[in-house]
Amino acid sequence: MELENKILAVKELPDGSPVRIPYFILDSKNKGPTTGIVATQHGNEFFSIVILKEFLKSKYPLKGKIIIFPVANPLAYNVKERTSRIDRKDMNRCWPGKEDGVITEKMCYSIFRILNRCGCVLDLHNGNDNILDTPQARLYEQRYADVRDLAAHLDVPFILLRKEPLENTLVGSLLDENITAITVELGEGKRITHHYITKGLKIIESFLRHTGNLPEPRTFESIPIDDDKMRLVTAENSGLFIPNIQQLGEKTDDLGNLITFPDFSEKKILTPTKGHILSLWVGGVIARGELLARITKD
Repeated sequence: MELENKILAVKELPDGSPVRIPYFILDSKNKGPTTGIVATQHGNEFFSIVILKEFLKSKYPLKGKIIIFPVANPLAYNVKERTSRIDRKDMNRCWPGKEDGVITEKMCYSIFRILNRCGCVLDLHNGNDNILDTPQARLYEQRYADVRDLAAHLDVPFILLRKEPLENTLVGSLLDENITAITVELGEGKRITHHYITKGLKIIESFLRHTGNLPEPRTFESIPIDDDKMRLVTAENSGLFIPNIQQLGEKTDDLGNLITFPDFSEKKILTPTKGHILSLWVGGVIARGELLARITKD
């Protein structure tokens, strides 16, 4: 097994210097497919870096090659924000990139040329600031048929299907090139959690079993959920939210408790009907109108 540390230099920053994007090629030296894994398109979603680091430490009986971009967007990562401060472009709306575009589009163009070697790509994301996601695949509903076999072999409990497409995403652009790809969200971007490291490793393992980089693919039961079957729960009052983290991913109507001021009262936050909690606010202090949870409709 050989791990090659590579640097992709993308020109240019305002001072003329290049952006240096680190990536790795894990070569098993055994015949097999070439597969890609991408993380940290958004700079405030760096939890997946830890998952990938643990994956590289593991002793899997791999075949073929794995191309890994743990920090796809170093400009956003270095400031711990969703987008680069230079052009404010969302990387996951810039694919397949432009050779003569702004810097984020140039990064996408350069990365995409490398990912074109792959037969299958896993796009890892994490919950936004203060939002904890139970493992879930996300996809435009009209492309579900393109990845149905992959989805059946992916160790995630939920597959969220959007009614409307997002423009110029990595997964959509790869699918346009007949490269199988899927987005998976898990954990919270800035929170390093052992429980979700373990879940992330299981997802990567199941993905690589499907691609043929690992032996013995396995099928899993996932619940497909479209937009009509999901509700957003926002805070009706400001205060300190104590989330019911143990129920994340489970079917419940109990999101947690809210402590309000100035009376210092505590109230249980219940939904009208039970549903699976897909995402949950874990940031503590919350303001009226902010997102508390994404939960399936019963």
